[in-house]
Amino acid sequence: MLIAACATWFFVARSNAATHTLALTAISLEAASQPAQVAELPAELARYTSVAGGEVQWIDDVATGFAIARVADRPVLLWGMFDTCPLCIEMRAEGLRDEGVLALFDDYVPVIVDYTEADAAAIEEVLASGYPRFDVLAADGAILYSFPGMHDAASFVEHLSRGREALPDSARPPSWSTLEREAQLFRAARDAENTRSFGAAHRAYAELERERESRTIAEMARLGLARIGTAA
Repeated sequence: MLIAACATWFFVARSNAATHTLALTAISLEAASQPAQVAELPAELARYTSVAGGEVQWIDDVATGFAIARVADRPVLLWGMFDTCPLCIEMRAEGLRDEGVLALFDDYVPVIVDYTEADAAAIEEVLASGYPRFDVLAADGAILYSFPGMHDAASFVEHLSRGREALPDSARPPSWSTLEREAQLFRAARDAENTRSFGAAHRAYAELERERESRTIAEMARLGLARIGTAA
């Protein structure tokens, strides 16, 4: 379960203007900052979108969420909550179903952490800094913006907009449909490479490198081309 893997994580909640670090025992942030060194993509990326059927598609595994964020060129929106919390239930039913709010979630990778089985000391520290927790994080784990508390639709719109503005790179990320297609093409390239069908692999990698919709996938494709060149 997610919370067992990251029971020692904590937030340092001071000024929103400052940048703080999220410590996650389940993730090596040093490795996370070098996605191009990884030859594979998270399998979920080939079928993921942050909103579907009028609902936010929360990811309940922190490592998966950050892996997707690195490739999708998006920040993580981390929601720390208790599943039975009346405030959280109300926000799910109201503010988090608002069309304006859902539109802004397109620019995030939403990750949810249920505190139910967390270490008591970790819970105490988090609750002292505001609950429910909402934090915008860069893919390397740096907290860029925090807005704990109860929120209606208007408040979510305001804070999600501010969170996006806090990113150092404000370039528009690739669409989820583009990422899905590129992830599938990359998977096909990897399969072709692994079976030594280098012509097919080269064509797929070259297309991904040329498109450069996702900077990470483009770099991974470049490395794939280099591997093929060495193997051939």
